[in-house]
Amino acid sequence: MNRKLSHAAAIKIVLAAVAVLSAPQATGTSRYATRLLGYRPAPGQFMNLEITTDSLAVLGPVDSVSDSDEQATSGLVSLGNFGGYLILAFDTPVENNPQNPYGVDFTIFGNSIGLSSCEPAAVQVMVDENGNGLPDDGPWLELAGSDYWLPSTRHNTVFTYQNPLYNVAHQVPFTTNHSTSGAVLTADTHTQPYYPDPFLFESVSAESYSLEGSLIEGAVDMRNPRNITFLKQPAFGYADNHLTPSSIALSGPRNPYFADENGAPADGFDISWAVDGQGNHVELERIDFIRIYNPMSINRGWLGETSPEIAGVVITEPDPNYTPRDYWLNYLYAPSPQVAKGTTVKLTGILFRNGRPCPDAPAVYTVSDPSVGTVDSNGNFTALAEGKTTVTFSASDEAPADEIEICVTSLTGVGIDFNNKAAASATATCTVGEKLYIPVVSLDNSPELFGTSASSNRYSADTYTWYNTRPSVGTVDECGTFTALKSGSTVLTVESQTDPSFYAEIKITVKEPVDVSLRATELTFTDEAPAGNLTDRMLFRTTDNSTVIITSAVPRSADLNLWLKGNRICYDFSPLSSFSDILDIEATHCGKNLSFEIPVSYTAQTSAIVDTKSLQQQSYTIFDLTGTPVANGQFSSEIALPATLPKGIYILRSGDTSIKIHN
Repeated sequence: MNRKLSHAAAIKIVLAAVAVLSAPQATGTSRYATRLLGYRPAPGQFMNLEITTDSLAVLGPVDSVSDSDEQATSGLVSLGNFGGYLILAFDTPVENNPQNPYGVDFTIFGNSIGLSSCEPAAVQVMVDENGNGLPDDGPWLELAGSDYWLPSTRHNTVFTYQNPLYNVAHQVPFTTNHSTSGAVLTADTHTQPYYPDPFLFESVSAESYSLEGSLIEGAVDMRNPRNITFLKQPAFGYADNHLTPSSIALSGPRNPYFADENGAPADGFDISWAVDGQGNHVELERIDFIRIYNPMSINRGWLGETSPEIAGVVITEPDPNYTPRDYWLNYLYAPSPQVAKGTTVKLTGILFRNGRPCPDAPAVYTVSDPSVGTVDSNGNFTALAEGKTTVTFSASDEAPADEIEICVTSLTGVGIDFNNKAAASATATCTVGEKLYIPVVSLDNSPELFGTSASSNRYSADTYTWYNTRPSVGTVDECGTFTALKSGSTVLTVESQTDPSFYAEIKITVKEPVDVSLRATELTFTDEAPAGNLTDRMLFRTTDNSTVIITSAVPRSADLNLWLKGNRICYDFSPLSSFSDILDIEATHCGKNLSFEIPVSYTAQTSAIVDTKSLQQQSYTIFDLTGTPVANGQFSSEIALPATLPKGIYILRSGDTSIKIHN
């Protein structure tokens, strides 16, 4: 989520217990998602906050607050960066019913309010063939949206995210199975770690984990770093893409392709869009599960990463009076509104009929000003002179032509873009073994100046070549990810491939890992808090907020209720008597194995209310905490321990009665 989070104060988070109490329909089942079968978010700026930890908020109805075009306001669940997903199920199968208006079988609600806030989420479906209520019936089938069919889309993409191992906000590096790399960058508005806490998300490893899906490029307009927006949204087939009014839950779906007499398009889905892993359409009568995931990886400056938010799902009620018809759509895609003078880029036009592409339709491309640029019959646009021209695409008269304004420009420089302040020179520090992604941007001479600290507009369609003065200190790949190998300094030069006369430099200093020390000389617990967990940050001190990975925690003598979970030491001493022990902790930090020992003690309840009258005339035995008898006695008006016993905790037993007493 990006700028739209400025509205977060107005967004009501629905409690999970309330979310499942949707009003039953006439059939006795809910039209809303009622079960969350999986949630595995990707790293992002909302990670470890309520919008990711309260994942059940996506269940049940969205708030139908009015019949106006207001966005859904029920609880939101963020998916994070590329690949983050959730899996939902329903009380009843979702039917692919021809009587559903527009062919829309269900609608997904997000919190998109326009181009500056849309964050498209792809959707997959599955049929419960074996009837066990679990999504284990073979591969997921994608409901192929408009951008699924673009040549720039990379199917079967796997991102592997690496934990940067910091207890504060820090970029999260990733690699892909397409030999590319990058990072989820930080935003000033969120300072907590962006990597999922493995204690809160048990499916996430403390070191790294992978997510997959179809990676779409997205027509994002990066020119203005203060307001990075979409040049145009994907046409259809994505959640959190259009403003989807919550009133749809009552009034029925909107046209998913274009505006009509019922209003602007909304994020409805037709099961007939389903395709297999090879992109072949699969005919389904119904589905039982949906999987919603983020198909994009885009850093949008101070707005943070593109991370869809999902508010809920509603199944369409068939309309017996609806007459099915065809919906045609001409769709033109350009990866950027800018093209450098003297270069050629590929624009893609696709004709859709009811959400399925028509590959044999005759494409016609035209430009409004051929002196600025020309376009051939395959959509290849060649930039001739600085200025603007509009490219138009049409493959059928059944729908209006689609168009995009293209700005032909020339580069003026290259900048290192930390904190959205592009500079020709920069410095950075990192630790041996760390990966540091270096964001780079080109600048151009377009007439729009946005009043930023940058010298001119950003140009996002460039590619770069990297040079390194001291590869022994660290290496840099073609995507700009630096891997620190040993302490020292090196200078990286990044050169524009569009115009090699422009370049920027960054000096990187690699340091040895900082020392790790214990925060306390001992750990003490009482009955006031006999159970809980200890994070690495509670146990260890590092001067750079780096994370220490706990690999084992073993008491030397006592059999304590103590275990490891998600890099935390969990404990429950409430059923135990008081004890003192030594805890041996093994850990790793920046690849180095560490060992610590720390005294740990627990003081159990030291007083008890005893009905001594009922125990009078009964004998008792006193045991120490090792179970050894140390004295005998007989109840009277009060309990008294022999003066010869050392100070400490004792257990008094008489028949089936046990009393803990303190001497």
